Amino acid sequence: MSERIAVVGIGQTEFKSRWPEISQVEMVNLSVKRALENANLTIKDIDAVFVGNMELFEGNYQVDMWLAEGDGAYLKSGMKIQTGGSTGSSVCTTLFDHAATGLYGAVLGIAFEKQDEGSSDYGLRIISEDTFFDIGNGARAAGPAMAAMALDMLKRQSVTEEQIAQLRVQEAENASRNPHAHLRKRLTVEEVMKSRFLIPPLRFLHMCPASVGACSMIVAPEKKAKKISPNPAW
Repeated sequence: MSERIAVVGIGQTEFKSRWPEISQVEMVNLSVKRALENANLTIKDIDAVFVGNMELFEGNYQVDMWLAEGDGAYLKSGMKIQTGGSTGSSVCTTLFDHAATGLYGAVLGIAFEKQDEGSSDYGLRIISEDTFFDIGNGARAAGPAMAAMALDMLKRQSVTEEQIAQLRVQEAENASRNPHAHLRKRLTVEEVMKSRFLIPPLRFLHMCPASVGACSMIVAPEKKAKKISPNPAW
């Protein structure tokens, strides 16, 4: 039977629009170092490393291989994870699942973007799709697809615009307490609902910016977690 899984270490870099003075390897390495320090571990204590990145945004592929110097993955188990806009959450579930197998004592996951080194617009445009048959998805874009889903939910009255705005206000509140966050401005429901439309019903303040930054997380099964951390996050 699998054990409970806990977060025993976390490390974030600063998040910003541009960070030209640091490379992707250096940026990822910074987040890994901070996670190891937070967990009071060394890279030798890590059994597996998983890296997640929306590689089309930078135009660089196989990040799990060429980041090995910075993320400590050399000669360790692991893989690259890329599920589009859900990559960050997919890294988390991958860490939890592998730690639950009992094969690993401590598992490191890294998610990052460094979009100041490439063009996400160009990267998405090279996807080979037939715009005629993909017209319902907005032809190569997440925005139109998400807008269609949001509009459908509003029409079915399963959610209101005010409820959506309240969720955005909550997210802004959370970010305002994170010293590393890209945006730390608190918002009101009125500000969100009065911001301009991008693709109705999606508004400007519903959208996230293109950010540069990395986050690393170390998880471990229950027996190992209690040895590593006096206060693990379950």
